[in-house]
Amino acid sequence: MNSKAQVGMEYILLLAALILLAAGIYSLSRSNIIAPSGISISNTSGNTGNVFATVGGSAPIISNLNVTNGPGISEVTITWDTNIASTSTVNYGVSSNLGTLLGSNTVLQKHSVKIKAQAGTYFYKVTSCDPAGTCASSAIETLTI
Repeated sequence: MNSKAQVGMEYILLLAALILLAAGIYSLSRSNIIAPSGISISNTSGNTGNVFATVGGSAPIISNLNVTNGPGISEVTITWDTNIASTSTVNYGVSSNLGTLLGSNTVLQKHSVKIKAQAGTYFYKVTSCDPAGTCASSAIETLTI
């Protein structure tokens, strides 16, 4: 069996075990689970019935980054897309050190964050994270309000 097929089979077996666990048909502890690479397993409560698996993946891909003025005075709206559902965060400031965070933990593929600030030039970058915590950020850019 090639390695991709073996990893695929491991994911299927782990998923089946988690379904059986959730249904109360199967009891397991962290010590009797062997997870394929890319999956972390934690038992946060000490109760063998609460085992959580997180599948790691590739970071979201940020595209179509755009800044538009408005809708109000001293406002800009930053928009971008991601290839997978992820969070929306903009870090901005008057220098490339940034410092002010705005955004949402709601996972989306089309992102929009409004910045209300005094007129001037600001530095910013956007960051999006998938539900497993894998993040991607844009380069630091400038905008003028």
